[in-house]
Amino acid sequence: MISKEEILKAAALAKLKLTAKEEDKFAAELANIVAYVDELKSVDTENIEAVSHITGLENSFREDSLEVLEEDKLPHGQDLIGQTPKVKNGYVVVPRILSDL
Repeated sequence: MISKEEILKAAALAKLKLTAKEEDKFAAELANIVAYVDELKSVDTENIEAVSHITGLENSFREDSLEVLEEDKLPHGQDLIGQTPKVKNGYVVVPRILSDL
């Protein structure tokens, strides 16, 4: 069984606030997931070929290349600032996602 301390730690890392009922629910659900993974460990894979990718594609990345854009095709700063929902002192204002360190 997953301990409440582990549930609370995972919730804190995910920035979730759980009720006591949710803690119990998630502890049971995570215990079921761990039990299933343990069950999968017992599957005989001795004669099964390892597969890293099922499509057979290899290195589908493009080559890096430098593209020089003409000056008149680049968006200007004020044009971009004008499209943002909130601006303060010429800077785009976005919601804070990190707590004070």
